[in-house]
Amino acid sequence: MAWFSPLAPTPFDGVAPGTPEKPVEPEVDREAAIRSAQAEASRCGWSAPPGAVFYSPDYGIGFFEPGHGHGDGGLGNPWLYFAGADGRLVSAQVPGTGSAGDIFLQAQFPLHSGRIFGVAGRVIVSLMGLVVAMFSVTGVVIWAKKRRARRRAEELAGVLGPLVPVSPVLQE
Repeated sequence: MAWFSPLAPTPFDGVAPGTPEKPVEPEVDREAAIRSAQAEASRCGWSAPPGAVFYSPDYGIGFFEPGHGHGDGGLGNPWLYFAGADGRLVSAQVPGTGSAGDIFLQAQFPLHSGRIFGVAGRVIVSLMGLVVAMFSVTGVVIWAKKRRARRRAEELAGVLGPLVPVSPVLQE
């Protein structure tokens, strides 16, 4: 992807994960990260509340209404990432922003799930799935019919002997 368009660094680039024996412990607690995220979201003009929080070793905080974790249309939900060590804003992933490569990557899940076009998109993707299944079934049916015809021809050839095609010159 980077050949075609520059990609923004992710909040996880250059961050060393902990191990099960020695996990990375946050210096900033979850509530402080959420308060910082709410303040930043209001500066950005986002009205949705924090809908999800995870720690890895930065805090990722997504903004969406309950039940809309993947977004119901468009390119998904905005996320803010805060350093677990000092609480500073590390990065933001805002749908529809960034380079062409960033937007292309943002569109992959919504396109393949149909969520980019809301309920109508999900219906279309579901119907396309049924069409693919139908092609699979019809392919097997056609194969079975051709196989049956080949076996009948082989049986007839065994009873009647080899069938020699007659050339048009010999028929006259």
